[in-house]
Amino acid sequence: MMFGEGMGGFMILAWLMPILGFTVLITVLVLLIRRPDAHQILDERYARGEINENEYKKRRSGLMG
Repeated sequence: MMFGEGMGGFMILAWLMPILGFTVLITVLVLLIRRPDAHQILDERYARGEINENEYKKRRSGLMG
């Protein structure tokens, strides 16, 4: 006897859909939480030497307002 016999395999989908939905929800939440904000990106660029102090201060003040 096959799993979901007589239902065209929809029984399997009935079990998988909530699991897939939960997985997608968790993935979206993790991506939103881990997304760096503009201040963090600017701080990292300054720390790596990609921008100088004047540019850093200029962009930082632009983010404040």
